[in-house]
Amino acid sequence: MRLAVWLIVILFGCTTSDSPVVKSQLISKAGKWGSPRHVAFDAIAKEGKEIFVRGKFAYGKISKDLEGEPVQLELLVKDQYRKVAETNTDSDGRAVATLVDLPAGMHRYRWRVLGDSSTIAGQLFVIKTDAKVVIFDIDATLTTSDSGFFKELVGVSATARKGASNIPDWWKRRGFQPLYITGRHYSMHHQSRKWLKAQGMPDGPLFTTQSWRNARPAKRGVGAFKSGILEMLDGKGIGILAAYGNAATDVCAYMKAPISKAKVFILDKENIACEGGDKAIFVPSYPKHLEWLKSHLCTSDSSAVCGKWQQFLAE
Repeated sequence: MRLAVWLIVILFGCTTSDSPVVKSQLISKAGKWGSPRHVAFDAIAKEGKEIFVRGKFAYGKISKDLEGEPVQLELLVKDQYRKVAETNTDSDGRAVATLVDLPAGMHRYRWRVLGDSSTIAGQLFVIKTDAKVVIFDIDATLTTSDSGFFKELVGVSATARKGASNIPDWWKRRGFQPLYITGRHYSMHHQSRKWLKAQGMPDGPLFTTQSWRNARPAKRGVGAFKSGILEMLDGKGIGILAAYGNAATDVCAYMKAPISKAKVFILDKENIACEGGDKAIFVPSYPKHLEWLKSHLCTSDSSAVCGKWQQFLAE
């Protein structure tokens, strides 16, 4: 794989000659703080554009932030992780680097804390310039209820809706990138990723909230968070073909985003409209929805594009 990777390393204030990478003081502290609780965030960008790689570093049950410590960014290339950047964490235990010139596809990476060699892995998604994404909420959309959030919080696997994995897989097979947006806190990022994989969901960027305030099931909580992610995608020039959700916060965020109203799918009949506005499409179940997709959009379950499919994409 050709990786002509030019690096601009940023840390909420760039790592430059004025802010050199510091020598680690971690070894004497780590034992007191507890086990690593790091998070490597997913990211997405169009081919040829920069992609921001972010990490959050903390330890122990109280999530003690790792402040002012050197961390190393490593990219998986031909089954080997190679160092591509080094920087320091900030006062909130966060670090960020910017990569450019990554080819289209999924790229695995990891952050390494140099003081104790603890690591955390993440995924980057680079899509072709004309590619579009399909949005999926998780709790009560891919899971059977919002209690899935609380189950995962205490380490119990949430129950997936029947046929849930078939829908993102159907879109993926037709060239669209599934993208998961959840009101779950970032501390649940890793276990949410594991849940998606265990349910057979296709790979796609996973976005979790950056604060417990944003995780609140309210317009100014998770609603604002999801709207922010949709605005970020629009700002990157990433088109959104369709979106799936269940809550009022989902339908309102989707209806206000550059998404065709004919492609907003909601699984709760009580929440198919935002504040009395246009109605989304109600999905009674995923097996029935898959039948609808097949019959309404194309004459066969293949990658071939038929007239109805072209019409649907053009709406």
